[in-house]
Amino acid sequence: MYSQESGAGKTTTIFAALSVAGHPKEQMIRKKDTDNFVYNRLGTVQSMVCGMDETTAMTPEQKYNQAYDVTDGKGKNRLRGSDNMERVNKITWSTSLLTSSNQPLDQAVSSVSGNADGVLSRMLCVEAKHNFSMSMTEADAHFSPLLHNYGHAITPYMQYVLGNLQEVIGIANEIRGKLENRANMTTKERYWGGVLSRWLAGGLVASKLGLHDIPVKPVFQFVVNSIENQRKRNRTFVIDMKDVLTTFLYKNIDKMVIANGNNDKRTGLEQMALQVPRGRSLAIRFEPDTRRLYVSVPAFKEQLTQDKLSLEEALEPHRKNKSLIDTKVHRLGSGTQYSQLPPTRCYVFDVTKIPDFDIEAIKSATDNQSSSNDSLEGV
Repeated sequence: MYSQESGAGKTTTIFAALSVAGHPKEQMIRKKDTDNFVYNRLGTVQSMVCGMDETTAMTPEQKYNQAYDVTDGKGKNRLRGSDNMERVNKITWSTSLLTSSNQPLDQAVSSVSGNADGVLSRMLCVEAKHNFSMSMTEADAHFSPLLHNYGHAITPYMQYVLGNLQEVIGIANEIRGKLENRANMTTKERYWGGVLSRWLAGGLVASKLGLHDIPVKPVFQFVVNSIENQRKRNRTFVIDMKDVLTTFLYKNIDKMVIANGNNDKRTGLEQMALQVPRGRSLAIRFEPDTRRLYVSVPAFKEQLTQDKLSLEEALEPHRKNKSLIDTKVHRLGSGTQYSQLPPTRCYVFDVTKIPDFDIEAIKSATDNQSSSNDSLEGV
């Protein structure tokens, strides 16, 4: 759960979930707790829900790794301190981790990888919105009993589940089928289907036992809406492979040379560059007369590695539309003061076959941005 403002009910909502089985505050994982503690707690509660308050200060990398670790369902493997023998790892779980933050979790983890589709399908982000229909006094009166009225529901609930296990499993599977059908879920969204259908089944069983009087159908629709909303959000965070090259160009616009590729017809000499890079390295060369774009292979690979993207998948759209012509050694600095630098291996693209490639926009982006440096660190 996330909300920029405090008082929206993020922590209280997690308290409500934790209060089913015990004291909510004592069960809450805090931001100062270590990773090993978190995984040990998950292994201790097994299939009961866990809660972690205030993850805003965690780095995107920590959140990214935690999303994978929690959904992996097993603690870290370790060696014994005395020798190089593996410790027996019995820390496993089959549960969910509820977290609160000022920033959406999906926004944070997507900054770690250009293609975070896998990790995004392991989480569901819900915005906590202020309920202005309830005064502070009313809210305190309604929610403050959570801290001294807890743990009463778990015993009758689990007695029924254990005594009617096959029936409960059947209910959960039936709800999963309805949820997957209503939300048009795909195989990559299996985590959503598995977890949310179990939550809904638990709520339905608890309602039949008289443990709460919350209508189940509106909750089911809220879950469907949340899935559809998360799916839309994920599309904005995942890079389309067709856009990887364009993204690379704009990230490295200060490393681009714009120069005609053909020699001057009058003198037979290479033509001076129309635009030289304003940075200290070369990565791209665009030749307006030949409509050829040369992209440094080492630079392109380095960028994809940083963005955690696949090189083959990034090139595949350009192979299909035949805009990727060849891979050849080319002198990126021809026509500039760096023309004596050795050539480098480049991907060669025909820009006339790259959809929506805006030549004027590329030229405009580098206009009046001449280099302020007389040397390059490298090619």
